[in-house]
Amino acid sequence: MFNIKAEIIVSPGFTLEENLKMKTSFLFAMFLLFQVAHAGYDRIRINQTGYYPEAPKNAIVVDVPEETGFEIVDESGKIVFSGPLSEEISWDKSGETVRRADFSALKTPGTYRVKAGEFLSWPFEISTDSWRRVAVAIAKSYYLQRASFELEEKYAGPYRRPAGHADTRCVLHPSSGKSGTLNAPGGWYDAGDFGKYVVSAGVTLGNMLSIMEMLPALFPDGCLNIPESGNGLGDLLDEAKYELDWFKYMQDEDGGVFVKITSEKYPDMMFPHLDPLQRNVYGKSTASTLHFAAVMAMAARLYNEFDADWSSDCLKRAEHAWQWAVANDGVIFSNPPGVLSGAYSNRDMEDEFLWAASELFITTNNEKYKDYLAGHQDALKDMAPSGWANVMGLAVTGLAIHSSSLPSGLSSVVKNSLTGWADARLEEMDRSAYRIPEFSLVWGSNGFIGSTGLCLFMHIGLRMIKNICRGRPKSLIIFWERTRRDIVLSPGLDRKR
Repeated sequence: MFNIKAEIIVSPGFTLEENLKMKTSFLFAMFLLFQVAHAGYDRIRINQTGYYPEAPKNAIVVDVPEETGFEIVDESGKIVFSGPLSEEISWDKSGETVRRADFSALKTPGTYRVKAGEFLSWPFEISTDSWRRVAVAIAKSYYLQRASFELEEKYAGPYRRPAGHADTRCVLHPSSGKSGTLNAPGGWYDAGDFGKYVVSAGVTLGNMLSIMEMLPALFPDGCLNIPESGNGLGDLLDEAKYELDWFKYMQDEDGGVFVKITSEKYPDMMFPHLDPLQRNVYGKSTASTLHFAAVMAMAARLYNEFDADWSSDCLKRAEHAWQWAVANDGVIFSNPPGVLSGAYSNRDMEDEFLWAASELFITTNNEKYKDYLAGHQDALKDMAPSGWANVMGLAVTGLAIHSSSLPSGLSSVVKNSLTGWADARLEEMDRSAYRIPEFSLVWGSNGFIGSTGLCLFMHIGLRMIKNICRGRPKSLIIFWERTRRDIVLSPGLDRKR
């Protein structure tokens, strides 16, 4: 058994380029060693972060046609559970033939392995807080993405770094229709570059605030160890506010919202404080303005008891943005010539209008937003997991959770839309070799699976039954249990020892 733990830091005395080259060589060598180290464990894929005692527990046994049964052994090697493997099931996306090992009946907390013939899995835990570390690590990752902010070692540990991109004098690009500069510090860097984008961050904030509205105690004050910890506000709400404060800078005086702050091209691989490229503010769009309106309306009600004045400002901005979007309902942003950063162009804004109207109605109970929703309720039947290009899931789940305030006809539409969609996904999971819903292997496909799980989780608010409760863990399993190469996608959170 190999016991490998690597920490990569900047080596003093070398340039950044030399450091990056050394890191690349080191990672390649570690990859080769990892392949050797885990070669015997690839046949049995388990949830590498653990299982809750009362949750379904499945392992996947791959390409072992001669085996018909499995065992669960504890740390001493004692057999504590045994059972039959399922019939063989094919998965066309990987070309594999697999069998399922269901050990849901094992509920005793402890550390175990799955054994099938000569093959043994990596160790895993059954615990009442199996996924807590995952939840905290994912939430903390947003702090590590902060722009214009020094990450101190006491909060960031090995990920400490100087503040990057002050963004106090971002140049207004001609596409903005204005000249001069804009003061817009803060916010989060995007997934793969130093850009700050309203559309992609909008759906992220929507998901984040939806979770906090349903489970306000999930991330209490102090749980993330961020600079705001101890201020009396839940840490995830603190982190979301860091992004929301940047959003406010992006709204123009007329209510419209600029799409992004980026350089014209992507910088080379470097720390953000070393980026020499000019930062520009690019034009407004209907989509960015509606994303803004929706999350500001959500913020207005979630933060009201903590900061009434700040929340009131959020609502005023949300309604101003709605007015601009209604008057400019077809403004599509496309990158100007020579600009290579993400465009996040969106040509169908029906779902954005419905999401913004939904959140504004939930917050204000204003008849004009209810009338808009009633007039477009047929579109709400097209439930889909939310991503930056389609936020219908946020509209439907938000309305479904607050359905008591809706007219009976509209309430039935959103409930039936969410219930029908959820039942179909659960049926797909039951048929799937890996117990995951149908999806396409495209850029961002893991995000689609995550969003599917989140929408199933939201459905708990409508129908608290075991089938729905099982939906969320099943959708997360692709990340931590059954990845094709047995490689955990949340580094440092698996049990490979």
